[in-house]
Amino acid sequence: MDETGHLPQAVEPLQEAGVDTSNEGEHHSRLVFLNHMISSSRSRAAQEHKPPLHSADELLRFLERRVQQGFAIEFFDAERNDSNDDAERVKDGVGSDFIRLKKITFTEVNSRRYATLLFDAVDQAIRSMPVLHVVSMKGRDIAGDEHERGSFSAHVVVRLPSGDDRDDGTYRCVVESVAGISRRTIGTFFRRQLRRVAKLNGFEFPIPREGKRGPKKPGSAKYHPDLTLVADVSRAMAGIDREVSQMVFTKRSERQTIADQTEVIQDEVVADVELRISAKQGPSDPNERKGWLLTLRRIYEERGFKTRLFFKHRSGKSTSGSLHDGMDAATDMLLCPKEEIVTEGAPRKWVDEIQTDVRDAMIALLDRDELWNRNAA
Repeated sequence: MDETGHLPQAVEPLQEAGVDTSNEGEHHSRLVFLNHMISSSRSRAAQEHKPPLHSADELLRFLERRVQQGFAIEFFDAERNDSNDDAERVKDGVGSDFIRLKKITFTEVNSRRYATLLFDAVDQAIRSMPVLHVVSMKGRDIAGDEHERGSFSAHVVVRLPSGDDRDDGTYRCVVESVAGISRRTIGTFFRRQLRRVAKLNGFEFPIPREGKRGPKKPGSAKYHPDLTLVADVSRAMAGIDREVSQMVFTKRSERQTIADQTEVIQDEVVADVELRISAKQGPSDPNERKGWLLTLRRIYEERGFKTRLFFKHRSGKSTSGSLHDGMDAATDMLLCPKEEIVTEGAPRKWVDEIQTDVRDAMIALLDRDELWNRNAA
């Protein structure tokens, strides 16, 4: 609008077309990823000694207490994450990019239990945002004050066992697709936070020991729990002209027991372990092979191995399933099964509270069995 109160000629066609700049009453779709959240425990004890598993409910309750204390935050700077004193670590982290678990709630709907997590992340490089006036067509940057930076929010909803349901450590999980918060970032948060929980609570488990004259007093080994987000890659790749050619499982600092066949003496060494499994060893039927690959992946990831997938294009070229860190959003988009939810109002990049319409729509997806049966749930 000019000084006389008239609209510029360039935007008169917009008015004549009846353009409405408000979003009231509109419905908008959001993209979400279908995943499984898997609870596992990791230790440097010999492979035959299995650390105890914790339920997702128990681990999320630990994180809930850390939210209340203001310690459920991880900075993307190794030097700022070294301190065992959480208060000191948070104080030193000012000025670094971070991911934080802002809110966590537990809900019961139709006798089923759900946990809703609201993450937010900050990118210190973003200090302003561009906006465009849709009438005058003039744009500008809106800047925050000296301590305000660009931020993003993402919801994660997990279905927990209820009543007499069997808890096998695998849980249906829906993750909101947000460019600034990836599954890898959330996984890093879980791993670091639960390591801190284990250290503060002294998580240990007994290790039986054998002596020359029989069993000795049991020793102990430290361990830490973890929550991992796992996607059904085979389903996501179904419409792409590629097939899995091999899977590589890697575990750093695995403790191995080495014994000579003719001697009683045995030694333990710590070494990096890499297992490379060709997809050709699996069933010839494509559907059976997908199930075989998923089972292998789940078994080794529960033992603490990291998975790397290699795909073979129909043309014969091979590509890796691991992308550059800056391509996290593209990785999630490529590898995860996707669904859409519809909510009122335009999606916002950052929210201060859990959005109930987003949560309820994600819960509805968790209860659609046909989606998860295709995921080999």
